[in-house]
Amino acid sequence: MITIDYDTAHSIVENNNSLSWDGWKIIDFKKDFKAEFSNTGIRINGTWGFYRTYELDRDGWKVPEKYVRR
Repeated sequence: MITIDYDTAHSIVENNNSLSWDGWKIIDFKKDFKAEFSNTGIRINGTWGFYRTYELDRDGWKVPEKYVRR
């Protein structure tokens, strides 16, 4: 995990279709047909999948390094 600031967070969410904002949280949604039959599955825009959230803390957002280009 890597800690990012607001400008970097805004950039990665804007440039990645699986990421979106929910207030100050970054939502990572992955499509998966198994989600329909899971207690943790969610349906967004007619598509089933799973999601993770990355919340803001005092240093920024901690997100997987795969989202940050160096």
